[in-house]
Amino acid sequence: MRLSSLLRKITVCSALALLPALTIVPIRPAQAADLTYVEAGSYLTEEDLTASPDTMASPALGTDPADPPGADVPLLTPVDLSLPDEAPDTPDASGVHDLLPDDAGGTEGADASSSQMAAAATSTVIGASGNGIGYTGYEPPDPTIAAGPTRLVLAVNARLASYTKTDPPSKEWSIPFSKWVPSKAWSAGLIYTDPWVVYDTADDRFFFVVLGADSFKDPTKSYLIVGTSPSSSSNGTWCVHHFGFQSGMLPDYPKLGYNADRLYVTANRYQFQNGKRAFLGASLITIPKNPLLSCNNVSAKRFSGLTNLDGSLAFSIQPPTRGRSVPERN
Repeated sequence: MRLSSLLRKITVCSALALLPALTIVPIRPAQAADLTYVEAGSYLTEEDLTASPDTMASPALGTDPADPPGADVPLLTPVDLSLPDEAPDTPDASGVHDLLPDDAGGTEGADASSSQMAAAATSTVIGASGNGIGYTGYEPPDPTIAAGPTRLVLAVNARLASYTKTDPPSKEWSIPFSKWVPSKAWSAGLIYTDPWVVYDTADDRFFFVVLGADSFKDPTKSYLIVGTSPSSSSNGTWCVHHFGFQSGMLPDYPKLGYNADRLYVTANRYQFQNGKRAFLGASLITIPKNPLLSCNNVSAKRFSGLTNLDGSLAFSIQPPTRGRSVPERN
């Protein structure tokens, strides 16, 4: 990654810290000294969003179904419109993808008791290693991992898995998003890609975000889907909220951040028309965490067209994170 590209991303990330309407967590003072801030209000549009919850039970321990036969293998393809030179190409969604079957079913895994958590903590070894999710046929794989007190949650294109935090880690379950996301009218026919997972130390929950769209060329529907674990464990009933984008829009390469009160989801927004795409800048969704934690209806805000210091459209923003270990700053 070029230094100029890295500095631009850092600048945009720190700039979001100063937008009062977004209540993004400010970065730490030690980091702030070397960064330039943009003035408040550096976004083009603001929208109110609502999302109702769905639920999905964690797969039964030992669940590891194969990826659907004939699943799409997104390939990188050239496009005809000008984009930032570091922008990844959008995957090609040719081929036939399994429509969503019923939920994976199975019994819910029991949450860890205090004694189990203590035992797992004493058995956790720094430097422990083991095998993760194998190749799923998707390129690029987009691997990501988050560590809780007793569990590791891994994600790749387009699969989520839970492992014990032991040496070596033991896989509890692994499942494609297409077999796990609730089978609803909104999710029918979606293809999943670009997962991201974090562990929020402020509320001791895992969160994931994944892009779901019916096409990566000319989508008629696309969503950023946010999942919330039931506790510090990855086993149990997860809560799922989906945030839709207009027809022809694709929220690519989503990322997650959080503070004590809110979850922050960013994505690069593309407009598709006649098989070609135009980059419209990054979007930021700010989501209050209480409805996510209690699995209730959510009222959120989306800010689109975030800009850099020079007025150019921001690209690939990584939201800051702050858990309980980082003090508030006045």
